[in-house]
Amino acid sequence: MFSDLWFRLRSLFRHNTVEEEMNNELRFHFEQQVEKLVRSGMSQEEARRASAVEIRG
Repeated sequence: MFSDLWFRLRSLFRHNTVEEEMNNELRFHFEQQVEKLVRSGMSQEEARRASAVEIRG
C-alpha cells in the first residue's frame, strides 16, 4: 500500500515537471516569435498579440 502511494505521489510530481518543461518550451517559442515580429517593424504590444493568436491556432 505504501509503495502504491509513493508511486502515485512520484507520478504527480513528474507530471508537474513535464508540464513545466512544456510551458518553458512554449514560452521560449512565443518570445522568439515576438522578437522576430518586433525586428520586422511591429510594436512590442502588436507582436505579442500576433504571436498569441498564432500559437492558439
